[in-house]
Amino acid sequence: MSFGFAATPLAYDYTSLASGLPFWIRLGACALSALLGSLISQKRRRGWVVFGQIVCASLLSGGFIWAAWMENPNFWVVESIVSVLITLFLCVLVCIAIVLIGPLQADQEGEELDELS
Repeated sequence: MSFGFAATPLAYDYTSLASGLPFWIRLGACALSALLGSLISQKRRRGWVVFGQIVCASLLSGGFIWAAWMENPNFWVVESIVSVLITLFLCVLVCIAIVLIGPLQADQEGEELDELS
């Protein structure tokens, strides 16, 4: 029994995965949500940043659900529901962090934020 790394089956799996439309839908949803979320969040106000995060979560969830529907229109895959729940949970956590800490200023680094002082 060999436990080594085999690149050929992995490359074949990724090639077959990338040849399907659901992969490109998920990839497009990720790229579009990141783009719109960052454009909306450029105003650096708490309300706009939270709104940008909600737009990101909505686009990601919609992309995951649409890709799952493209794979099988009569049956909702559990993977898409798990992805949507993780997306919503992380969106809520980021929104809480934005409200408590606030967005970083244009010249502020992340290391300057000291919660203990």
